[in-house]
Amino acid sequence: MIGLISRNIKLQNPKTVAKDERPWRFGILGAARIGPAAMIRPARSHPRAVVAAVAARSKEKAQAYAKMHLIPLVLDSYEDLVKSPEIDVVYVALANGLHYEWTMRALEAGKHVLLEKPCASNAKETKQMFDYAKEKNFILMEAYHHKFYPALHRVKEIVDSGELGKIRSIYSDLCLTAGTILVKDDFRWYYDLAGGATMDLGVYTLLSSRYITSADPIEITEATSSPYVKDSRIDRAMVAKYVFPSDITAETLVDIAIPPSLGIIPTPPRNFLTVKCEYGEVKYLGAAMPHYFHSISVKPTKGSGRTEKVYKPKDGPGEEWWSSYRYMLESFIDKLDGKEPKTWITADESVTQMEWIDATYLKAGLPLRPSSTYVPANTSPGL
Repeated sequence: MIGLISRNIKLQNPKTVAKDERPWRFGILGAARIGPAAMIRPARSHPRAVVAAVAARSKEKAQAYAKMHLIPLVLDSYEDLVKSPEIDVVYVALANGLHYEWTMRALEAGKHVLLEKPCASNAKETKQMFDYAKEKNFILMEAYHHKFYPALHRVKEIVDSGELGKIRSIYSDLCLTAGTILVKDDFRWYYDLAGGATMDLGVYTLLSSRYITSADPIEITEATSSPYVKDSRIDRAMVAKYVFPSDITAETLVDIAIPPSLGIIPTPPRNFLTVKCEYGEVKYLGAAMPHYFHSISVKPTKGSGRTEKVYKPKDGPGEEWWSSYRYMLESFIDKLDGKEPKTWITADESVTQMEWIDATYLKAGLPLRPSSTYVPANTSPGL
């Protein structure tokens, strides 16, 4: 318990380390709630990163955000931020439906981009973004932070070791208690902003299955949406079943607002990744936000089981209190510095991810999230 408390205190209040003479200067696009956890606090403890600026829908909102988080520069608009000579990297923390336009604008302005998941509204946009980043020779990465955390690496290590035999099936869920995370007017409830549970949470569960199997699905056998009461195009929840090579099945359940029991009792959140193998199973609790708390339960069909916790890798950089976002920033900075990152999200990985997200919506009888009307200037034919 003492370790849990100490780790989370450091996680929420990391010390600011001395910065290199020329660190990478990040600008935050959007005064988003995710910003402090995903970028502001991680940057404090990295000598090669500073959060130099922010822009929001209104300058007043950006000023309040900057004051709260000690960000030195406030820009008047999104456009001013992506064009600012005081910025090297843009962190895009906007609503999903704005990812394409402002990622393309940032790349066009000569900036590297760290992009919140999901990458874009659909696979077509995602491919165009990565093609443009390649053409412009700038780094673009989708921020699937949970893939960078050492506990998930340990789950895969256990599965790949063969101690439990071959994988038979995977079950992954990520469900949020209604009224705790999503506010009434949250963008996730809006179709035009590419909202929905699959876009917000299903990307985690699908990527985890792809990572554990080291493969992509070959078929979706089922996808059933529980629609948002105000717009049936928005999936409040989604159950999906995929088939992977070697007859591995993967079932995912996501819900951005689990209804209360008996109409009044809040339903607790859920977040498990369970890998069933020939001779036992591995159950990973807390897969999406493992830095707060997690456990890895290994249960063989014969013999005694065990529980592991992995907050720090056996080798390489890391501290017990580092968040998954801090591990991600470590890899992203390594890439910017021309080094080989320990973990990475490739362009192909992001494009394939969105292709299967699109396929999930279509299987559920829902429309794809709408594409942006923005047309980048000076792009090659076909983009």
